[in-house]
Amino acid sequence: MTTSSSSQKKKTQVVADLIPNNYEEQPGLIEGKTKVFKDKVAARVDDLDNLGKFVTLFQYVLVLVVILVLVLSRIFKGTTIAYTELKPSYSKYLEMRSDPDVLNMKCSVSNDTLTYASFTTYSYEKADACSWVTEDLLKDKRTYSETKYVLVKDGDSYDLGDGNGAQTSYEGYVLPRSKLGKTSACKELKKLQTCQAIRDGCSRGHELMEKLIEKSESAVFPLKDLLDSESKLLSFVNATLTQSFESLLSGLEGPRIAVKEWASKNMPALYGYFGSLQNYAQGQFFRQELSSDSPTNFFKSVSIACAIYNEKIADAGTCDTSWIGDGVCDAACNNPYCLNDGGDCLTGTALYTSSHEFWDDATDEYTYRGFSPLQQGDELFIQPYYNISDEESLFDDDMVNILKTILNANSEDDVWTALENIFKEPRNHPIWQTPTNMFVGVDPNDTCGNPSTWYKSYEMDRPPSWLEDLEFDIDFVYDTALRDSVFQTLGEPSGALRPSGFVPVQRTDVFSCDAQSKAQNLPGIKGETTANIKAWVDYSYALFAYFKDKCGADEAGHWKTDCPTFTVNDSKGTVTFPLAFLSDDKVGSNDENIDFERYDFIRLVSELEYAYLGSSARENSGSVEQLLLDAGIKRDSAGYSINPSVNYEAYYTASDVSECSYSKRVGASPATVVTVVLGLIGGVTTTVSVFALVLYQLFRKSVFKKYKNEMQSKDPSSSVPV
Repeated sequence: MTTSSSSQKKKTQVVADLIPNNYEEQPGLIEGKTKVFKDKVAARVDDLDNLGKFVTLFQYVLVLVVILVLVLSRIFKGTTIAYTELKPSYSKYLEMRSDPDVLNMKCSVSNDTLTYASFTTYSYEKADACSWVTEDLLKDKRTYSETKYVLVKDGDSYDLGDGNGAQTSYEGYVLPRSKLGKTSACKELKKLQTCQAIRDGCSRGHELMEKLIEKSESAVFPLKDLLDSESKLLSFVNATLTQSFESLLSGLEGPRIAVKEWASKNMPALYGYFGSLQNYAQGQFFRQELSSDSPTNFFKSVSIACAIYNEKIADAGTCDTSWIGDGVCDAACNNPYCLNDGGDCLTGTALYTSSHEFWDDATDEYTYRGFSPLQQGDELFIQPYYNISDEESLFDDDMVNILKTILNANSEDDVWTALENIFKEPRNHPIWQTPTNMFVGVDPNDTCGNPSTWYKSYEMDRPPSWLEDLEFDIDFVYDTALRDSVFQTLGEPSGALRPSGFVPVQRTDVFSCDAQSKAQNLPGIKGETTANIKAWVDYSYALFAYFKDKCGADEAGHWKTDCPTFTVNDSKGTVTFPLAFLSDDKVGSNDENIDFERYDFIRLVSELEYAYLGSSARENSGSVEQLLLDAGIKRDSAGYSINPSVNYEAYYTASDVSECSYSKRVGASPATVVTVVLGLIGGVTTTVSVFALVLYQLFRKSVFKKYKNEMQSKDPSSSVPV
């Protein structure tokens, strides 16, 4: 063990002796004629010798590492040389751009008339709502005038009175086979003006977009330095186009704001004046019948409405109908039910600012007066005070007794008969004879008289009875008639996959005093996505093909008269398919009790399509109005669907590049490397030597401090200098 340890120490010592010591300690004292070390040096001379060798070795290694790093970096970096390439071809340009040693390349464009059209193509997508309404208005209205198809039965004869003499028996008109799937929903639902307004607004936006693109294409490209990548070029084109498009949208919004402001300030005053004229005409007509033995239904309707107001609505004071139109303002009669006192309260001296605002003694403040017929946007929204089926809260015994006096009726039955006659089919009354305040939805005194609310749109729920009827018709056609009867008899339609869930139903409608506002705020279907509504529309159109397949065409292309029949589960008799779904009469049935209005498949599909129009507009822009302010351009969360594309080679070629200047890295030669190494040795060696000397001195002090601590631990009273 001892021998092995001794041998290892000898080997270590041999290696240590081979290492030079650039920091070897020298004697500093002279005793006699001999130089000796100081005591502290003499005591640690071996430690200092090892320290010096270590620092020397560290110095040499550090010099080698620094020189090696500098030389290698010089070799790999090389030198940089400036170049200029005159009129480089596109292939040469690509070669230079792909060279990793080419730096800071900059090319100059000499074509001063370079236009965007030289290298850019523009495209955009029209909003789905715009595309749909444009296509729909190209379709025909469902009509049976010149293109009617008369279903006949063999063996019978009937003269239609059309000059063609006696024909086989006539049952009704059916939509021609050639027109199936080609009828306009807007025209079918009598929404023509609304759809035309949307189409025209979309068309204006698209025309402006086309002009913007034309202007952009002809514009001169402003940059005189070549953009060095396709992505940079596309970004620049996009930024320019976005700026122009934003200016276009601002231009669309300005006129619309002006129209709103003009309409809101002028139309309420105009219609308020019209309303006062109507009240006056109605009041005078009403007064003429005060002593009549056989008053008209209009006189009776005003008397009943005013009585309802007195008994059920008025807070204080009642209106004597003999005061209406007497030339004296009676506050108790100044309400829509009593013809606004026949216009007596809207006098020139009472006007505050315009012909639609006046001082109301009942409320002790200025108020507005609109034009009541503006409410008549929908026949389904009738005031509950005209609901003659409400016998509990409205037409109770007390009210019936009052009406017996007004109507000079002998019994309650006479009262109910008179009410049914007076308030039957109110939509057919001329405007000036319409029962007062017949329709609900908007307040004629505020909404249609107040400038601040004139242009506002109101989305309101459809009446429950209307929804129930529509839902019944939808369920009857899609489920009872088609799914449970026709498909069971004739087989399922191939390629027509029915969407999941229920058929979407539009439960709301939008009203506004301003016709443009109403047209531009169509509702969608709450809780339904546009995609789901479109799926039901597509499914319905697939059923048209099914209809044609199951009932073929004769030689003239008309429906065959021997189409198959089916039995509806909740109706008596058999029904001819598919004619029952396309008729305006009881065509195709052997039972006169079957009401084919429920079968009207064209109407139901039109309801779906019209709901799709509103939903797609809202999904695209939030409303039809905003859709038109978006120029009818398709948009989503990522922005507008406007897509310019660039051809970089065409851009380079059309730019006519005059020159490209750049710098290029060149690798170092062996001679250069030797020169560099020789140049580095002196500087690096000197720098590292200084660093190593400082390092040695620091460690030397540490050695002496350790020696001092050892001496003091042996003899605390001793004093050893460091």
